[in-house]
Amino acid sequence: PGYNDEELPLIADFCGKNWEILAYHNIGSGKYDALGREYSVQATPQKQEEMQALAIAYGAVYRPTGV
Repeated sequence: PGYNDEELPLIADFCGKNWEILAYHNIGSGKYDALGREYSVQATPQKQEEMQALAIAYGAVYRPTGV
């Protein structure tokens, strides 16, 4: 969240017609702990409503149940 928000129109143009927006996740944070490194991306996941609004605005597909 907060990354690439301003660049999203350019990303949409580059990707063409079919693309998906994936919600942020912190699955890799445990690897940072194992390596003794700080996990600097302590962001809260975006709400489904926000993700859907982005998808509608830029003609993308958002699947909230995703992988």
